[in-house]
Amino acid sequence: MTAPIRELHCPVKATGQQPVEKRRDLFGLKAKWLRFADERQLRRLAKLHVRIERRKALIAEDHAERLRIQDACIKQMRRGRGLVN
Repeated sequence: MTAPIRELHCPVKATGQQPVEKRRDLFGLKAKWLRFADERQLRRLAKLHVRIERRKALIAEDHAERLRIQDACIKQMRRGRGLVN
């Protein structure tokens, strides 16, 4: 007995298996091996996909913050040298 898959911004639906052609593009992966994944494995891949995307977003935010700090420090350094820009 399996529980239905909940909507978590993932391409797997509770209606069952998707056609083979579409299943290879799940989770941004264009992998031929996906057609051999069963429902339990697809559920786990869905959870991992959401977790990975969340981590990517956090890393992107941290990177952007680091660049803002870097730019501010460069401006301060140039002002200290008497350079304008």
